[in-house]
Amino acid sequence: MFFLRKIYMILRRNDFIILYYKLIKRLNMYYFNKLSREKKWNQASYIGERIIANYPEEIWFYPKLIECYQNINEERRANQILGKYIDLKFNGFSREIEEIETQISSNQPISSEYKWFGGYQNNGFMVHLVENKKYLSKLCSYWSWRERIFYLEIYKRYPRIRDITPLMVSFIESGKSNMYYITSEKIEGAYPLFTDDVIKKVIHMTHIVSSIKYGEICNLFPTSYYPDINELDVPNKKSPTFGVLRYFNEIHKEKPNKELFATLLNQMDELNYSKDSIKLIKRLRTVIIENYMFKKIIPTNHFSLRHGDLTQRNMILERDSEKLLFLDWGQVGIGPSWYDIAGFLGQSKWSFDKINTFHLSIINDPIEKLFFIYTLILVWFNVLSKDEFNNQHDLYLKPAIEQAEILEQRILSLGKSSEVI
Repeated sequence: MFFLRKIYMILRRNDFIILYYKLIKRLNMYYFNKLSREKKWNQASYIGERIIANYPEEIWFYPKLIECYQNINEERRANQILGKYIDLKFNGFSREIEEIETQISSNQPISSEYKWFGGYQNNGFMVHLVENKKYLSKLCSYWSWRERIFYLEIYKRYPRIRDITPLMVSFIESGKSNMYYITSEKIEGAYPLFTDDVIKKVIHMTHIVSSIKYGEICNLFPTSYYPDINELDVPNKKSPTFGVLRYFNEIHKEKPNKELFATLLNQMDELNYSKDSIKLIKRLRTVIIENYMFKKIIPTNHFSLRHGDLTQRNMILERDSEKLLFLDWGQVGIGPSWYDIAGFLGQSKWSFDKINTFHLSIINDPIEKLFFIYTLILVWFNVLSKDEFNNQHDLYLKPAIEQAEILEQRILSLGKSSEVI
């Protein structure tokens, strides 16, 4: 025993014990990530439980384990871990929960439980049940400031916005935990399918969003929101659609346009896209860059409020009324007025002729039409397979670029942008 203790003290003095524990932790993390990539969720959850038991201070890991349990439909355990995660990260917020419940109902019993619905900018949710009615509280960190601005300013100021998003019941801020809590009615429904009826509703709703113009809200978003782009990410199949479209906030400048086309054409060349597809993109580059079409964009005229992440998962179709609502305003901001709808219609894979009939035909501004087409084509490059992009030119690229060339000539014939608007 004395001998073993002596060895232990020698190892401890030389930091071998610390090194040993670090090595074990890294091995556990490695196996957890490996099993998760292989979708072996049961085995991954076993390793994950061992990690949080031995290293409870590694709070960044808790959402990973929560996601693991969700994949094996262990919602109860996922929600237990979420509660522990929030207690560790924010030292609990029982007082805030009481305040939320009081604002929902001051005279009826309420049951509340943690839920994890995923999402990049939130720390989980709480579902509150009052008799037969449900409410949902979203737990947000202060650094996710966009949604805070949306609910404190835009939601309150514009009734038409309140018509297209769930009813907010309360907004509570906590300086102690650097958190805010948005409580809304919980909508019972499902993510909508890309049916013609749904897409028409989305078109109408994005027009409501973009009706709030740059001049009305520019004071809400810092001017640094439009930084110079030093390096443009290569658009590819791995990039989220709206992650790529954020560069269109600078699309009235020369540099982003040149870099965007350079990286797009380089990507097409590396992936062996057809020569015909590359020629069509080069025709679009000529339209946008050679005649300086980007200089025709004036942010005060062409920029507006935008949702910023208008994917299928950020909408819900109410079960009984079939009313469509937009969710998750965590990427809200100012951008081109066509930003949201170009991203959404590109994902729908509607043909260009159909998009032209249902959307472009009601837009009067030829500059907005031209840059909508430009944005749409970039989205198509992200969402269409290589075969679809190369072999269905009559459905997508060809009529879109022909229309862009017609619009270019119309804009040039009208002269200065002030004559166009």
